Amino acid sequence: MNNDRAPNDFSRLLAEIMGEESRNRQVCQPVRAWLLSGGHVSTMAQALGSAEMGATGLVQAPHDRMPEAREGKVLAEAGIFMAPTLTVTRSIATGEEGEVQLGDERLAAAANSALRATVQASFPVREKTRLAYDYAKELTRQMVDAGGMIMAGTDSPNPGTAHGMSMHRELELLVDAGLTPVDALRAATANPASVFGLEDRGRIAPGLRADLVLVEGDPTTDITDTRNLVAIWRNGTAVSVEGARAIVTEQQTAAGGALPVPGLISDFEDGALGSSFGAGWAPSTDEIMGGSSTVDLVPEQGALTVTGVVRTGATSWAGAMFFPGPAPMSPADVSAGSGLRFRVRGEGPGLTVMMFAQSLGQAPAYAGRGLSTEWTTVEIPFTEFQRADPEGLTAIFIGLSGQLGEFSMQIDDVEIY
Repeated sequence: MNNDRAPNDFSRLLAEIMGEESRNRQVCQPVRAWLLSGGHVSTMAQALGSAEMGATGLVQAPHDRMPEAREGKVLAEAGIFMAPTLTVTRSIATGEEGEVQLGDERLAAAANSALRATVQASFPVREKTRLAYDYAKELTRQMVDAGGMIMAGTDSPNPGTAHGMSMHRELELLVDAGLTPVDALRAATANPASVFGLEDRGRIAPGLRADLVLVEGDPTTDITDTRNLVAIWRNGTAVSVEGARAIVTEQQTAAGGALPVPGLISDFEDGALGSSFGAGWAPSTDEIMGGSSTVDLVPEQGALTVTGVVRTGATSWAGAMFFPGPAPMSPADVSAGSGLRFRVRGEGPGLTVMMFAQSLGQAPAYAGRGLSTEWTTVEIPFTEFQRADPEGLTAIFIGLSGQLGEFSMQIDDVEIY
């Protein structure tokens, strides 16, 4: 193995590699010697297992239970960093983040249509996850008290978050979790630069990159003063605040032209997870709700192979999610079409198709079908998805939900007809 890596090389390892089920030091320790390894975890068991096997950091605070008194100290003493992503965890727990962030005029003024779409979207709020934010906040407090390294991140553009504006919210939540305003600012600047070996940035000093913002007020005493933007410099070049907002809005408007509906979404002939419109395909599981189901998406041989395991939980699912809007969970108008059509074959307990739409609120509409080892064409009219208005479609899920067990399927020629 070549250990001459660039300082900022980074490997994001999923919890399945580093959690309870596979405590394999032969995976993590050589990776740490070569790359920085961040465990994307959702449970305390996965977090502690990641630390035990030598992970560099955690890129989410676990939120399945209240951490015990010393668990934050254990993580801190292991020398790992944590980016708790409190904003998205609070979105999972409450579904209120869009209202909170857009309720601040300073953030709302900078939010174009794409940002508003993702921050106004919300996860289904479940009884099982209502305390998720409290759990993540407590672990963050414990790590801070134990001198652990905290970094700021938002996991945007998940529902309830948006690039840029949610970072200001994350800083506020970090302070709420026990960081001082100065330490919260370090979590977004000096700390990431230090962890990733970026010696030319992250601090204000002679000879370093002049990536600066000028704000009105004093964010070292009131962290929300970071939202009072007056001026921006990127690598020493002034950037107009209003001009930058206008450019983003113009780009978003240009990208959001009429959808090719009816028409093909994806045929996977290019071996990628892209689509003819929208934000493409992504894996989707109940992990965001504290579950343990898993899925892998592999475009191969002109189709998308979806392989996973649905495990016991209050709400269980695993599969492939298509986002028709410009960002995940942002709305798109597909009402010119009549329904969804695709080809599928595979093995497993069955097939679940879910439609997410603004008219449904947080819960999707379901349609179930059988699964055959022979290629079968599935055609589902929009009317079968009760109360789902295709004028505000936010996502389409194809996979397995509510039925436990392993499954493997291939999907192809997905289209709106």
